[in-house]
Amino acid sequence: MRALIFTAFVLGLLPLSFGRPYFAVLIYFWFSLMNPHRLMYANHLPYAAIIAVTSLLAWVLSREPKRLPLDRVTILLIAWLCWTCVTTAFALNPDGVLGADEKLIYFTKVVGFSLLAFGMISSRKRVDALICVLVLSVGFYGLKGGLWAILTGGHQRVFGPEGSMIGDNNDLGCALLMTLPLMVYLRSVYVHTYTRFGLLLMIVTTATAILFTYSRAAFVAMLGMCLVAGWKSRHRLKFLFGAAVAAALFVHFAPPAWFARMDTIETYQKDASAEDRLHMWQVALAVVKARPILGGGFNDGFDPAAVNPYAAADGISGISPSSRVRAPHSIYFEALGEQGIPGFIIFLSLLSCVWFNGRYLIRRARNDPRLKWAGELGRALQFSLAGFCIAGAFATLATYDGLYVLIIVSASARRMVMRTSEQQLAVSELGAYEPKNKSHAPSDVTLV
Repeated sequence: MRALIFTAFVLGLLPLSFGRPYFAVLIYFWFSLMNPHRLMYANHLPYAAIIAVTSLLAWVLSREPKRLPLDRVTILLIAWLCWTCVTTAFALNPDGVLGADEKLIYFTKVVGFSLLAFGMISSRKRVDALICVLVLSVGFYGLKGGLWAILTGGHQRVFGPEGSMIGDNNDLGCALLMTLPLMVYLRSVYVHTYTRFGLLLMIVTTATAILFTYSRAAFVAMLGMCLVAGWKSRHRLKFLFGAAVAAALFVHFAPPAWFARMDTIETYQKDASAEDRLHMWQVALAVVKARPILGGGFNDGFDPAAVNPYAAADGISGISPSSRVRAPHSIYFEALGEQGIPGFIIFLSLLSCVWFNGRYLIRRARNDPRLKWAGELGRALQFSLAGFCIAGAFATLATYDGLYVLIIVSASARRMVMRTSEQQLAVSELGAYEPKNKSHAPSDVTLV
């Protein structure tokens, strides 16, 4: 019954997108990030395809500008997509288990809708709307997982929606960590009491959920983010006091199994999952050593028979063809091993865009109170990127749609601030041409 109600709800939303194409894009990202149909056991319809077609049709029929901003992010995203098409044509696992062809279709939708949203973001309101979709979609699992961990005493790991990009506990921890600073940003710009309280509740439960994913990478990344946030905070004493209280409560609350899991950070040589990651990283390096330009293509490690020869040639004990498929478990080795050195450079360039766009927002807002929101967003973007890059070193999320939302949000916010600065400059130049005594102004002066 709930599947039918959910289907009726979604299909009822789609007609509203005509005349409001950006609304349709937000619906698409809601589905892509949250996977709500998996929660409702409503897998009987290709929701993503229906929403994608509706979004494109609404955009074509609308009066929205059809010109894509030409900047570094646009060029890099198009280059990234084109390069993955090239590597897929020469992939080691083209049509096997979760083959490269299937992954390319998914990634094309991720990049395509990211560019579509980027071209349609024309105001700060739309920037915040996309951030809200990301925060609420991923934060739902933080709220749900955090409350579950509190009610159950933290004895069970928190996982994401099964069959999604963030289904694994490590992937979910990375996604939640990336989203957490954006929750803080939204709370800083919204003034409504109930909204701020709801965001505070989501922040607390999300932080709890991150810890109880039992992801060691997410724990280390979260600890690093807290240390940097405390160092940069203008209220260090309050921050340190709050952190000490939270740490004391957590130590008292957390079960022994959690501490046993974190202790393996120092003894990773004896941990099977850590050894498995190290092995897959070696295999990725062996593949890129033999194929430095093209790499192995999407999901090459998902076909053990395809990567075993490269591992053996490099003196690495390969994966038995009868063993289960293996993911790279690192955004860096994923991009390098699958897309070769050119793809790896493009991927790192996209990540750097988020950082430098955030720094630009912070600088521009430093002496302009009207751009306070931009400064808050710039700091949130940098913290989000730092959390993703640290935790992502142990997660397979190089093609995660949440990352590409972060990329276009940073570029769109920068564009909004640049536009505001240009308008302010135009106004100041106009004022410079206006005569102090308007009664003696010449009639033949034209201001452009």
